[in-house]
Amino acid sequence: MLGLSEEGKPSWEDYMAGSILTCGVVWAWSMIMGLIQRSTQGSLGFAVAAFSYVVYAMGGAMASYIVSRKATRRHLVVGVKMGLASWGANMLIVFPFLSERSPGAMVVLLVSLLAGSVAGALTRGKLAGRRGRR
Repeated sequence: MLGLSEEGKPSWEDYMAGSILTCGVVWAWSMIMGLIQRSTQGSLGFAVAAFSYVVYAMGGAMASYIVSRKATRRHLVVGVKMGLASWGANMLIVFPFLSERSPGAMVVLLVSLLAGSVAGALTRGKLAGRRGRR
């Protein structure tokens, strides 16, 4: 049944909610990036684009951390699933409206979201492991 999942595993809705959260981060950053580039006439273009990797990874980490709170084990798998779900949702919802729609931008978004999602899930797994030992 939709919404129900095995004990200790995030449900489909959890992954979708996390994906929508990362869509919000990517969309908000793209709006901020457009404002920065317009106000500086593109002189900070490289620095802003480079910082985008960090912002996308942080968005993935935040969503993955929240979703992996439901997981009692296999946090790496949760992180990978969250990263792929986030990338897929961004490809459908946000990517068509971005100014930069190249294959390179798709790969950058995938790598950043996967790295952040895995980091967020593993961080949650480590914190949960410490609490369990006390």
